[in-house]
Amino acid sequence: MVSVLNEYEQCGDSGIFEDGGCTCFDCFRGTLCNEELLPEVCVVNAAGGTPLIFEDYWVQHPDEATITIRPAYHIGYGKEIGCGNVAVLAGSYRVAGMNPACDELAAVVRRIHTMVGNANFGNDDNGDNETMYLVFGVGSTELIAASMWALADEDADEPSLVWSRRPYYAGYEGPASYFDSKSPRFEWFDSETPPDATSRRIIELVTSPNNPDGSMRSPVVSGENGRAVFDSAYYWPHFTPIEGAPRTTELREHDVALFTLSKLTGHAGTRIGWAVTRDETVATRIAAFVKNAGELPRENQLRGLAVLTVLANQVLFR
Repeated sequence: MVSVLNEYEQCGDSGIFEDGGCTCFDCFRGTLCNEELLPEVCVVNAAGGTPLIFEDYWVQHPDEATITIRPAYHIGYGKEIGCGNVAVLAGSYRVAGMNPACDELAAVVRRIHTMVGNANFGNDDNGDNETMYLVFGVGSTELIAASMWALADEDADEPSLVWSRRPYYAGYEGPASYFDSKSPRFEWFDSETPPDATSRRIIELVTSPNNPDGSMRSPVVSGENGRAVFDSAYYWPHFTPIEGAPRTTELREHDVALFTLSKLTGHAGTRIGWAVTRDETVATRIAAFVKNAGELPRENQLRGLAVLTVLANQVLFR
């Protein structure tokens, strides 16, 4: 039997074979990554956020989540995976109480959260008595902007302020500064001191666990107009212990928690994230933002479903 080289072995274990050639690791170069750079000229990229720590696993298990997409497969718009001819608009079926059992991607996400214990969706075995809404987006980056838009005060004369305790993810300030929405309006508030939410809407981005120190954080903005968006990208057991009550118990009526496939399985390029909230109106507004910005491609959903199903079947999560 002929042995087939894996993606690392094809590049001398100093790179990974993809797109017809070798992508070399830091400090290696050459067609086959066989030239090691001297320490004085080697530059290691320590600023990137690509979750390559999961790459070894998928290289060593090449057949666990392999998918084949035929040219004629679902070339039209819309529909969730598993619902066949059920006529539901893409995106809308995951909010406003519409979560059919045939929605396989939403189902496996709920299953993993239940197994891990970092989010609780209530009794949704038959689609009834749901306490939390689930909204998918093109990565949690899109959902950060969507959450700002959904939580901003439409009726206020002044813009809602977006704030986060330092150090914070650079992707927070960008959307708050870039999107010049006429209604609702929101803008970045650059300050060490948290703003007061007594009379003005404040949207607080809470990174918990925080990056890079891993500390668990809670909202610090006070006042009845405060809204929190929990960036929960690293709230998985391979980054931090899952202890105590799930993240969803921390959410107040209008708060949002964000999760991402990239920090769960490493598939950052697949661009899948999801928002969790108990507020139906907030969920619907997030879904509307996603729909107007461009919905989650079917191919992305297929890959996400494949790798999440592998994960859900792992004994270590049971």
